[in-house]
Amino acid sequence: MNLAAKGALGFASSALVSGVFTSSVRPSGPRTISRWIQDRRPDRRLLFDGYHKDFSGATPVWQFVWKKYTNDFSSGNSNPFRLTNMSGENASQEFRNMCKKLFRESVSSTDDEKYIYAVEYCTRPTLVLDLIWDQGYEIASDSDWNNLWKEYKNNNFWNITSATSDDNAPEKFKTKCKAESEKAQGNKKDASVAKVIKYCSKKRAG
Repeated sequence: MNLAAKGALGFASSALVSGVFTSSVRPSGPRTISRWIQDRRPDRRLLFDGYHKDFSGATPVWQFVWKKYTNDFSSGNSNPFRLTNMSGENASQEFRNMCKKLFRESVSSTDDEKYIYAVEYCTRPTLVLDLIWDQGYEIASDSDWNNLWKEYKNNNFWNITSATSDDNAPEKFKTKCKAESEKAQGNKKDASVAKVIKYCSKKRAG
């Protein structure tokens, strides 16, 4: 199997990642693959059908893992998901269903082949947006921006070139907040997460 690292979308081959993520962990009994990923890979999120309200497999993250799978298992290589059709740019329904099935499988360690396949082909990078959501926040609404801007402009650590004397939040500030929230980040305690929560977010309902 070709597990060469891919640069796009911040994807790193799980079998080649160094440090804490390479250690095989063996608990007292089997656990579902979804639980393993949630507990041991804070830098990855499970990919489900309907991500970003799309059920066609056409979102960039689905297209990316689909292309990776079809490239890795083309030209006579094995086909571990046993897919009947590996053509097209969008992730097939068959492929997406297989990811969902894999998440429910139980394995005894992180070196199990099924776990490795799930991380490789059925996950996406964790974003700052995910981490602020986990902490009860979401990106600000239109009515929130001016107050957040007043708080932010006292420091201007992002060096936004707008009139800091203006009380109305400039578009550059909103755009920067959006860009920061969409960055890959696996550490919920990273300073980038705290900044987005403080200057770009509001408490979410529920």
